Amino acid sequence: MTSRLTLSRHNHFIRVYHIRFHTSAFSAYNLHLLANGRDVTFPDVYYNEGNDYDATSGVFTCRIPGVYRFSATILASADNFFDVCNIKLNGNQKGFIYVPPNAGHETTGVVNQVFKLRHGDRVHVGCYFHLHPNNSVNMFTGVLVKADG
Repeated sequence: MTSRLTLSRHNHFIRVYHIRFHTSAFSAYNLHLLANGRDVTFPDVYYNEGNDYDATSGVFTCRIPGVYRFSATILASADNFFDVCNIKLNGNQKGFIYVPPNAGHETTGVVNQVFKLRHGDRVHVGCYFHLHPNNSVNMFTGVLVKADG
């Protein structure tokens, strides 16, 4: 917040406050293969306030330091494979999603994480183990809960 003194039209000094709100939020999805040992991209974007999410790479890069909440949802296929994915912070695995084999068609695995991020921190979803084309909607979302300062 900044302020300045201004002379009113009645020759009185008044203090004018300028409040700046910091926002960052995104919601993206994919319908693609989940490749073993690779990062997942979510190229279809519903919302990207602040443009901090890169739909090409699938990576959120922190522009505003603060507390963020992230969520990833993976929809399992009807086959006998299993899904193991995670949310990564700067390449380090944090929260895990596990959908066991034979869990049933359209069974979802979800992970929610809260991180204190610094400028330049990167968050994305990675998958490993036996994965498959699931032809379903997989989601990745993030939102700034509270900016630093």
